[in-house]
Amino acid sequence: MPLYRFDMDWFRAIHVGWHSPILDPIFLVFSYLGLGEVEGIFAILLIFFPRTRRFGIPLLITVLTTIISSQLPKHLIPRDRPSVLGFSHPQEAWMAHSF
Repeated sequence: MPLYRFDMDWFRAIHVGWHSPILDPIFLVFSYLGLGEVEGIFAILLIFFPRTRRFGIPLLITVLTTIISSQLPKHLIPRDRPSVLGFSHPQEAWMAHSF
């Protein structure tokens, strides 16, 4: 599979070549913040207040749409998580596939 080999070569170059013990925790936080829970909670909080409800409803719809459109390919395209590769520096304990 040429695409898989290309993916692994690039991932190895980035993950091993650019690994930084100082930056890893920062990017781990960015990774978890991008999962949608924080944005979803924020959108729900906005809906509770009449002055911000007009922002909260579209934000919640956007967050739900984004979660669905990002999670569906993860389950349809079976790619290993980067943390399960032998040369990687495990960071996340996530069980779903990567995309």
